[in-house]
Amino acid sequence: MSLEMAKRSVLSVISVLWSGLSCVSALITLICALLIIGKVSIPLTVLLVAVSLPSAILNQTYTKKLYQWNLTHIKEERQMNYLSFIMTDKSYAQELRLFNIGDFLKEKFKAIWGPYFAKKKKLTKKRVFLVTLLSVLPQLCILGILAVLSLRIINGNNTVGDYSLYSGLLAQFLSSLMAALTSIINIYDQKLRIHSFEEFEAIPNAVANTGTEKLNEITSIEFNDVSFRYPGTEKEVLQHISFSVKKHEKVCLVGLNGAGKSTLIKLLLRFYDAESGNIRINGADVKNYEITSLRKAFSCLFQLSPNYAFTLRENITISDIFKNADENDVLEALYNSSASDILDQMADGLDSYLSRAYEENGTELSGGQHQKIALARTFFRNSSVLILDEPSASLDPESEYKVFCSLEKLSRGKTAIFTSHRLSNTIIADKIIVIENGTVIEQGTHDELMEKASRYATFFTYQADRYIRKK
Repeated sequence: MSLEMAKRSVLSVISVLWSGLSCVSALITLICALLIIGKVSIPLTVLLVAVSLPSAILNQTYTKKLYQWNLTHIKEERQMNYLSFIMTDKSYAQELRLFNIGDFLKEKFKAIWGPYFAKKKKLTKKRVFLVTLLSVLPQLCILGILAVLSLRIINGNNTVGDYSLYSGLLAQFLSSLMAALTSIINIYDQKLRIHSFEEFEAIPNAVANTGTEKLNEITSIEFNDVSFRYPGTEKEVLQHISFSVKKHEKVCLVGLNGAGKSTLIKLLLRFYDAESGNIRINGADVKNYEITSLRKAFSCLFQLSPNYAFTLRENITISDIFKNADENDVLEALYNSSASDILDQMADGLDSYLSRAYEENGTELSGGQHQKIALARTFFRNSSVLILDEPSASLDPESEYKVFCSLEKLSRGKTAIFTSHRLSNTIIADKIIVIENGTVIEQGTHDELMEKASRYATFFTYQADRYIRKK
């Protein structure tokens, strides 16, 4: 809930600034009008100001009530926003049409919107009724001032021209009053939102950046009796994991979906900290290193690596923006990820935009092409350890073959950690670590594990059997 409110509140500071300027302008006009109107009747002018206050107080009270109401209904708003997103985002369009679930999603939206709107309508309706009722009071005072002014004109104390002047000033007073009240209410509303943003900023980072050591080259990685569960959950994703990775070693993590392979990578990069046990790099606890320095030592392709709606060049170089690189480095990264053919299709070469989200003439790519670009970004980054989480999941057989050939070449002089469900790729690994239910159940080379005839051999045989023609 804190993140949701913080996202909404991020523009509140600017809104407060503009509302403050509008309020000052309206108050100056208001004061000038009051000084002139006071010449007609000071008691009525004072009364006019007094009867304007209840409306302002009521508005402020209901602004706070509405804000608190919104806080308690963040869940419904998030659900409606999500439904709106999947009904309009193109990545869902094919299944929406195939499954014919447009009406189903609209009904889900209505089921949330109906009670939500009814409750908010009730609160808003009451506010509008009371504010409208109290807004009549300043109008009655204005009629009183105009009546007094009319009597003064009849008695010869004022002219008909004065009536036009004062009626114009009274209209200006009302408009300035409404502008000032609107600005004050908006400032109050935005201050409530800023408070939510301040609360969000005050939330301590779960991963404390207390390390001071700088990390340059990684010579060893050790997981020692590491256990972990994601925040807010009960199940242990990792249970007493222990293994090591030597310098320049190629290690493959193997296991079923949900075994904990990607979680190991997140812990190594300190996106989370282990619940128990420790992770050591070059013999020192990973927490001893400054986080930016630690992560700089890794180049990682995540399982769900997004691409950016920027140029092709920027999509590659964004992984290492401080690297003093030339165009040949970008081209080499594309070649190593088997993505050179994508460049050939681009009208503006490396300066072509990907997707139309940022530039209307951008090029839309397939899922496999997107993975190649993400892989190129990983190869471009200058680091001592390569981490590839399912690097060939969306690739065709030829591209997959070329990528793993590149991996063999690029990992020379580097340490490489990768995961793969296609066990034909594990043969290039110096060590294979098999994870099941959050624990390491076996590790060794491909030949050693096949000879052991245990879990890895079973997985490998499952896939190999499909490539063997039975007579």
